[in-house]
Amino acid sequence: MVFLKTSLSLQEEWHCFLDGLRSVLSCEELEHMARDHQFIQRKGKLRAHDFVALCTFLQEGGGQKSLVQLCSALALKQNTSLSAEGLNQRFHEKAVSFLKAVFEKLLIHQTQEARRLCPRHSLFLRIRILDSTSFQLPPEIQGIYEGCTGPGVKIQLEYEWLEGKVLHVDVEDARHHDAAYGASLLSTIQEGDLCLKDLGYFSLEGLQAIHDAGAFYISRLKHNVGIYQKEGDRFRKWEPEDFLAVLQPGETMELEHAYVSGKKVHQPRLIVYRLTEEQERQKEGQWKQKAKQKGAAYVTRRPHPIYVYITNIPAIYTSLHEIHTLYSLRWQIEVVFKTWKSLFHIHRFKPMKGARFQCHLYGTLIALLISSTVMFKMREWLYRKQKKELSEYKAMSMIKEFGMDLFQALWCSEALAVQLLLKLCDIIAQHGKKSRRYTKKSALDIIESLVIMPVS
Repeated sequence: MVFLKTSLSLQEEWHCFLDGLRSVLSCEELEHMARDHQFIQRKGKLRAHDFVALCTFLQEGGGQKSLVQLCSALALKQNTSLSAEGLNQRFHEKAVSFLKAVFEKLLIHQTQEARRLCPRHSLFLRIRILDSTSFQLPPEIQGIYEGCTGPGVKIQLEYEWLEGKVLHVDVEDARHHDAAYGASLLSTIQEGDLCLKDLGYFSLEGLQAIHDAGAFYISRLKHNVGIYQKEGDRFRKWEPEDFLAVLQPGETMELEHAYVSGKKVHQPRLIVYRLTEEQERQKEGQWKQKAKQKGAAYVTRRPHPIYVYITNIPAIYTSLHEIHTLYSLRWQIEVVFKTWKSLFHIHRFKPMKGARFQCHLYGTLIALLISSTVMFKMREWLYRKQKKELSEYKAMSMIKEFGMDLFQALWCSEALAVQLLLKLCDIIAQHGKKSRRYTKKSALDIIESLVIMPVS
């Protein structure tokens, strides 16, 4: 694996990182942004950076805390005294606008901090993973985000795995279709991108647009899309049961001269994979658990052991046996969503007014963005220095514990902030390495196994 050479020490790298972070999160910059969005119009007890701290790392579990508890945290950590009603009045539309602006500026900044964790000349210049997570809102939060059966919010996330760079984050109604959001991102596709998406974004027109842009895709095929093989002047239709007859568990085949849908759209490659018996049991167990939680009426059909993929990656670079494994990189985004919910509790909150909920939402997204930027930087450092793969989940759990201390050090002493980050590096190097499963490839194993494309 090849990295861009750097003469900077780790301490110097963290100084550069913090300089960039201060350009967004310094007390002066936050005060300026707060005035621009009219969150602060005159000098008062609550400063801009106090409010950002409260809505990010200081509010741990803040969605479930009372206003009195939040006031106590402000007094203890920020030496800022407010009454519960005084704090409640600060949660309004201008506060939401301010936090949203901080998040968007931070999102732009983090794209400049990423470092590539991959060979310099690989087939895929970027690996873009797109998915969404959603959750219901209590009836008290009406008229802001709507779902299909009541209030609900959906967060769309696309991130680039090789550099650990968040490309797009958008908050929208839970009732919005993923396919429409995926279509809105097609103009951002660049040559050499590999696009991996959930089935909810499936669109043959969208896949063609990716191909036309000189990019690559691997997509599952929806179960209701017809599969055809051209034999002379005739088209033979393949049913899932036909593949069961020719494939044993764990086997893969490639269907030549493949076409899909009633319009008979030609596909560069169509690969069929039959799950192993263990994988089939896992999928069945997951389906039963989901059906138990949501009710069978709200869950899709039972899982089928046949997975059909379509891709435009040339066979000289990726064999048919590697397609299923390469597509499994899409599950890396599930680790991201797991940290959002299990560690940062973005989906947990008590009944509250809409503006306070939105402040909780954008504040948590700010905390997540800062934490993930630090985590991906440490991921690259750990591999570059020790050839070890980082567990993103373990690392995020440790970074979260340092979040408020890092914030306060950033506002008081950059030298102290650097020492905190160096200490965190030592802790993560000791406790944050990914556990190895010899029967399962990690994401880094998959990337390293790809054929390297020579530079033209």
